[in-house]
Amino acid sequence: MVTGEVVGRETELAVLAEFLAAAEAWPRTLVLEGEAGAGKTTLWQTAIEDARVEFRVLATRPLETEAKLAFAGVGDLLDGVHDTFGGLQEPQAQALRAALLLESPAAGSVDERAVALGFLGVLRLLATEQPVLIAVDDLQWLDLPSARVLAFAGSRLGEVRAGFLIALRAEERWRLAFAPERILPACTQLPIGGLTFDAIHQLLRARLGLVLSRPALRLVHETAAGNPFFALELARAAAAKPTAHLPGETLHVPLTVRELVGARVAEQPVETRRALLTVAALADPRLDLVSAAIAGDAAATLDPAVVAEIVSVVGSRIRFTHPLLAAAAYEAAVPGERRKIHAALATLLGDREEQVRHLALATDGPDANVAAALDEAAALARARGAP
Repeated sequence: MVTGEVVGRETELAVLAEFLAAAEAWPRTLVLEGEAGAGKTTLWQTAIEDARVEFRVLATRPLETEAKLAFAGVGDLLDGVHDTFGGLQEPQAQALRAALLLESPAAGSVDERAVALGFLGVLRLLATEQPVLIAVDDLQWLDLPSARVLAFAGSRLGEVRAGFLIALRAEERWRLAFAPERILPACTQLPIGGLTFDAIHQLLRARLGLVLSRPALRLVHETAAGNPFFALELARAAAAKPTAHLPGETLHVPLTVRELVGARVAEQPVETRRALLTVAALADPRLDLVSAAIAGDAAATLDPAVVAEIVSVVGSRIRFTHPLLAAAAYEAAVPGERRKIHAALATLLGDREEQVRHLALATDGPDANVAAALDEAAALARARGAP
């Protein structure tokens, strides 16, 4: 049974629980689709945490900054199961190792078909021991080579006990490399809509310890159209204006979600905002890398943002609690500050494709050396299967 502190989503939780309970009848697919801030990731995370008890979970949460990094998604999904490569035919194992940058391609470029066959082979091997859940959040940002591998494997599972749990942003569906309901097996679509008035009341009390007056709560609910992320941001704005709690008072309603999250980022100390910019600029932000880029202690510098629930830190990895906060942190910085951070990151990263991307973003205007580096990186990316 799917568990977790999720408010107002009893129907959705029941569908997730049914999906996991039917593992012996897999392959099947469940797609969670809704607008930004609707709560897709919360439900997705709740389900995969529950699934880890009995299933092998292969998960990836691609970021927009990773969309052009070939096989980034496949690398996430296969993290921790490299030992299964030994059970594959050698050309497939070699292709997977090359795609994941574990070794150089034998023929100078990665055979994408061999990677796809290898990925399918891994699923088959793992599924002999226990059901396998392939979980992808924000499918619209999955890099194209990984999307092709996923589509290839998903359409050829046969009776393999593998399920796909997909979350995607409805307004970004046009970015998808493939429509999951057309390619992945036995697909069920679960729309994630707005929360009810009562559920928003419960959410604000549970997350913020906040009880608004009924008129203020109604305005939050109607303005947010039940969107939990927007409602939380609106309520934070209301909490900053005490009179908004009183009957008859008008609640200040910012024009957009972007204005709301931008205000939250702007409230952070200067050094914290710089660290947040660095995190937003990275495809895989880690404490040691951010510390080196800002020449300071990233954990301590980011602590105010952790307290404000802008980012979370698990081990050494840093992640924004919502993609809109990442966009706000990046957009809040002036162009010169962005270029400085990108220049610092270009000297710190070992991956040539990532290094050159930051080098280009650090440049103000045409530069022959950067152009040559971009050509070199493009050739490397094509060799690894990038479009």
